[in-house]
Amino acid sequence: IMSDKMKVVNADIGIGFDGDGDRIGVIDKQSRPVAGDLLTSFLARSIDIENKADHTVILDIKSSSVAYDKIMSLGLNVEIGKTGHSNIKKRIKEINSPLAGEMSGHIFFADKYYGFDDALYTSIRLLSLLAKDVNLEKFISSLPKTFVSPEMKLHCSDKIKFTIIDNISKNALEDYSPENITTIDGVRAKNNFGWWLIRASNTEEALIIRFEGKSVEDKKELFLEVQKRLKIEGLTLEYN
Repeated sequence: IMSDKMKVVNADIGIGFDGDGDRIGVIDKQSRPVAGDLLTSFLARSIDIENKADHTVILDIKSSSVAYDKIMSLGLNVEIGKTGHSNIKKRIKEINSPLAGEMSGHIFFADKYYGFDDALYTSIRLLSLLAKDVNLEKFISSLPKTFVSPEMKLHCSDKIKFTIIDNISKNALEDYSPENITTIDGVRAKNNFGWWLIRASNTEEALIIRFEGKSVEDKKELFLEVQKRLKIEGLTLEYN
């Protein structure tokens, strides 16, 4: 509906909020949805502070490596953190982070604001950037193409899901060097094909799975690794 309306009025951008105003959704002029992690990497350009290398932007563990790399290219550090607004807000205070964002559209500004997920304020910061001729459409078009899975949910009882994650973590830690794996929220590991994630949902009886590669072939290899690790735990994952 929003993209249709944008065409009618020749809008440069579409912005929407969820019901309680803590998540933002953005569509660029070409009707492309901008995921929260990529939007965070765009908004990081608005962080105007001295000694950027001393400051860290937080991305949740489901975020694309493209967002990570874009923020690093601005001279800021990036930390991969736990999914969930309470986890993010706590970590912002702990490390004095100016900005944090989740793939889901929760974006938190502590730079010139209060460090919580306010979609209205985020839209103001976004529009302020656009008013300075920082072009969102060109930014999205410039991003390297990757092949990413949707956020996949695999049913798993609350009674066993954390045990399964612990088992997968232990096995993966034996296979990956410390710099290529994090177990802060499930397991996220990086290899020559890209990265994969298996974590327990905070709100459902489910495991959350995501992976991202630089080619279709890489994406398939990542799926096969995730499938193999789940099979060891007696779980079956299908993906077309």
